[in-house]
Amino acid sequence: MHPRHELATLPEDRRAELETELANVSRATFNALVRRGPARLELVAAWRYFARLMDNSRVVRYLARIPFPF
Repeated sequence: MHPRHELATLPEDRRAELETELANVSRATFNALVRRGPARLELVAAWRYFARLMDNSRVVRYLARIPFPF
């Protein structure tokens, strides 16, 4: 199912709730960018991406096979 189709079938109150939530997340992201700068925001994004990779069992198994020199 396509996301746009799913949004079109949502009840109006749920759609309004999601729009409010998206606005809050956007505002929080912008505030973090203003307060801490773009480098901090990039670090947070990279950290979250890395955390998602480490939740993937295939990635963890692959990394476990690599010999580390230390």
